[in-house]
Amino acid sequence: MLIVFRFMTSQWPSHERLLLLLIPKLVSAGALRLPKESDKSTEMLGPNSNITRAAGQSFSALTDALSPTTSPQWARIEPLAIQAWRYMDVLPSVLPAGDHTPLETFRRPLVALLMAVSENTRELRLASVAGKALALIGQIEASEPDRISSGIPCTLIVAFGQNPSFLAGAHEYIKRAGADMFNDAERQALSESLISTLVSSTSDVRRYSLYILDLLSKANVGTTSDTIRIATTVEEIPLLASNQRNLAMYVRKLGMDYPHHPKDSWEHRIVPYYCFGTSTAPP
Repeated sequence: MLIVFRFMTSQWPSHERLLLLLIPKLVSAGALRLPKESDKSTEMLGPNSNITRAAGQSFSALTDALSPTTSPQWARIEPLAIQAWRYMDVLPSVLPAGDHTPLETFRRPLVALLMAVSENTRELRLASVAGKALALIGQIEASEPDRISSGIPCTLIVAFGQNPSFLAGAHEYIKRAGADMFNDAERQALSESLISTLVSSTSDVRRYSLYILDLLSKANVGTTSDTIRIATTVEEIPLLASNQRNLAMYVRKLGMDYPHHPKDSWEHRIVPYYCFGTSTAPP
């Protein structure tokens, strides 16, 4: 194990891209799993480690490329976005067991990157990077003053809500940070946007949209919405012939409950979008 660790740290500058792909495979195979009594794992993300330094530089380079003082060009942004995404994918894999403290080093670079992406939401190819960044920063313990502005994830969700990878990261962030960070206007904007994504043909988009709507609903009224819970259950049931009866039962339940929801409620808007792909239910 020590030999692998020394090789990776010594060869990082010249074989960075290859090692980025290698680290998750080593972790999943147990090759980087250290004894609990050892503190060697902290060296992988120490303040002066090659991974920490290179990851910070990668995030800053992408942020600079998205600067409003320049005219962002995707040909320049793409390799930087891919490299940043790889680092975000790798960092959780090399964290000491149960200790997310080393991620604190990346708080400011990640916040700056998310702010830059929020100013470039027309570039939909940044969605996966934004999702990874949200998921990663969600693992960093933060006091109220240190949290990112709620307007940033709100802006990103409205812009990138059709991307399943982004929604997965956004859900992870909101689940950890708490949906109560959003004000009433932001919850309204998010609900409108996420409900409209329920027409998507992609199951993961519908599922993660429902997950986030559930968190928002709990923060808004304090309880779980039966409509959101039933729709989520439909998404989570495997599409097998043996499950057809259960699926039909839950969908029928959504239709039966629909007339009883107040017209200004989330449930009254969710059912037509989810079941019929439209803002109004058929007569």
